[in-house]
Amino acid sequence: MSQARIAFDMAVLLESDEAINEYLSQVQADGDRDEFLRAIGYVAKARESAQGEKRQAHPQVSPHRD
Repeated sequence: MSQARIAFDMAVLLESDEAINEYLSQVQADGDRDEFLRAIGYVAKARESAQGEKRQAHPQVSPHRD
């Protein structure tokens, strides 16, 4: 019997600047260039998600009437 895989998204765990800084520090300390580049991608995805959540919470209101 094979076990089901659970999807894991590192970007979901990077919810604060502190978490991001700690994560990047740990990856950099390991010295693996490819892993560091992947980490930068996770950070970018986390920041993009955070921006999307802010936009949904505070929709832009147009000063012009339609």
